[in-house]
Amino acid sequence: MTGCAGISFETKRFVKDNTFYSSQFPSLTLSVSDNLEFSFEESSGYEGGNKGATKSTSVKSRRYRFLSRDMQRGLSIIVETLSENNWHMVVPDYSKMKYPITTGKEILAGVEFYTGIFVESKDDYCILIKAYAKTSGERVRFKIGYFEYVEDEWLIKPALFSFQQRDYLSAFIRRADESFTIGKYQKQLALALTNPPVTPTVDRKAAVMSTKKRFQNIQELYESGLMTEDKYQDKRKEIMSEL
Repeated sequence: MTGCAGISFETKRFVKDNTFYSSQFPSLTLSVSDNLEFSFEESSGYEGGNKGATKSTSVKSRRYRFLSRDMQRGLSIIVETLSENNWHMVVPDYSKMKYPITTGKEILAGVEFYTGIFVESKDDYCILIKAYAKTSGERVRFKIGYFEYVEDEWLIKPALFSFQQRDYLSAFIRRADESFTIGKYQKQLALALTNPPVTPTVDRKAAVMSTKKRFQNIQELYESGLMTEDKYQDKRKEIMSEL
């Protein structure tokens, strides 16, 4: 992150039917594979800045998590936003991870993403991750991470991987790339999903009073001789059919 002028903006992001919608920064939809179900979203924050910088700025992070039913695989969508205008986001350098495997660039739906495959080790588990990242505007970083839980035998240099690990890694990359599809943001569809049509409410009391008044009117016309018996009965049936 470095100092730079920024812009103010508003955006709308949500998940519906296992699809992530973002109106801008970036403007896209991301449909997640059916074998990963939307689990939760959460907000957090942290202080960020350049290496060796004397100043930092706060970063707001929003995470959307999708998980397999056995909880062994998943996908995270993370949107990080700088709180100040005099900074701008940069893409992550996945080669600096503690257990990197490979890094590169890929074009997804016409958009360039920086990618990285690496292993993260926590206190009691290890995760194999393929990450995709891009910046959007000056203040937003958009990240996608597909992950699977693995054994700690993965905490070695890639050159030492066994044949079984290499085969697993190839299959893992394929599963990661097939776990989501990026498409164009459709404003009208998004509006329809977030603002469903309102069903008109019926004022039952007013409806009853109106019907009663109509019965009174035709009764008065009939009794005054201004309406025939047949016409009177037809009107009664017509009013009854509308109830």
